[in-house]
Amino acid sequence: MKKKKWPCILGIFAALILQFTGIIFGPQSFRHTGGVCILAGAVLFSLCIHRLYRLWYETHFPDMIHQEHVEYQDERNILLRSQSKAKSADIIQWVILGIACLVFFVNGPLWITLTLILVFVLHHGLEWYYLGKYQKEI
Repeated sequence: MKKKKWPCILGIFAALILQFTGIIFGPQSFRHTGGVCILAGAVLFSLCIHRLYRLWYETHFPDMIHQEHVEYQDERNILLRSQSKAKSADIIQWVILGIACLVFFVNGPLWITLTLILVFVLHHGLEWYYLGKYQKEI
């Protein structure tokens, strides 16, 4: 399947226009309009450059792409990815709870603390839900 490069090239031009627009708005509105334009342009530019590189890589090294695809679908690698996602989720949940405590103890806005605690509770609720769902399937 031939993949087209023109959307990525248009994305690069759009990113440069966003960057230029952000610079024109200047430092007086940097945190608002200018900052958002610069950030959006930087993200879009990076994504488009990466996609163009990946397209080039796929055309020059098709055998390595096939090997990556086979390794990605290997059962052992799927298990390793699942374990690493679970471990990183465990670490992130405690970081979120730690940030909520920190915000609370430095007298930060209460809505930030409550939102972080809600995310923590939501994570545990989803974990229990999927644990029960997958146990029923097995």
